[in-house]
Amino acid sequence: MRLNLKPGANVDVEKLKATDNVLGILTPSATELQIVLGPGFVANVTQAFGKLVNTDKTTYYGNDSSDQFVTAAEAAQTIKGEMKAKQNWIQTFFTKFSKIFSPMIIGFIGAGILSGIAWIMQSAYGGTMDTSHAPAAAVSWFNALNLILNIWKNAFIVIVGWRTCEVWGGSGVLGAMTAAIYSPVFASSVLPMLVVGDGNSVNYLGINITNPLTNWLTVGFRPELVGPDKLEFVYPSGNILGALLTATAALWMERRCS
Repeated sequence: MRLNLKPGANVDVEKLKATDNVLGILTPSATELQIVLGPGFVANVTQAFGKLVNTDKTTYYGNDSSDQFVTAAEAAQTIKGEMKAKQNWIQTFFTKFSKIFSPMIIGFIGAGILSGIAWIMQSAYGGTMDTSHAPAAAVSWFNALNLILNIWKNAFIVIVGWRTCEVWGGSGVLGAMTAAIYSPVFASSVLPMLVVGDGNSVNYLGINITNPLTNWLTVGFRPELVGPDKLEFVYPSGNILGALLTATAALWMERRCS
């Protein structure tokens, strides 16, 4: 939670640090305070401040330190404008880039926890999860965890594409649809039907590619030689980067066509 403080305001930082669900305090400047909140608790704080925004009047202290009575929503917009004016294009880029992944943090945490549980289960039974090495119930739970992780892995790719276009003012649906090409389920089931050829050249939808490892259409995909004369791109490597690039290309085309 970022706060712009009244000049000369006295804040009891130590008392804030001792507050439940407060994980840390940052003070980038004399008039700015950042409170790091714990997972889940941040939603309660957001709702509480949402009610404050709807109050009739509040006091905003501008750069001239004079009292000006405005609504909380107007004060928030003024402060955002001041912060945006201070940013250069590099800061603006990284601010937008962070917005792509910030809603997904809780999902990454959940995936990491489930992946850790699956690894512990597999290690407990000698690294092999089948009914000859582990009880049927344990194998079933292990398979369920892997199913959930695979679903999430595909969902993350699609969400990254959606957020990339949405954050930069484009169509989230278009970004999700184009980024889906880097989802494992698409690459393993659909892409092999589209890309055929041998180790020297491949054909992708009628386009002859003489160097599949460097061509922009296929870079990022992992080629596998499935026969003496057949090369297929069966799985993407660098899924997140591929989703970002394809969504960015979709955003560029959307702006050119609109």
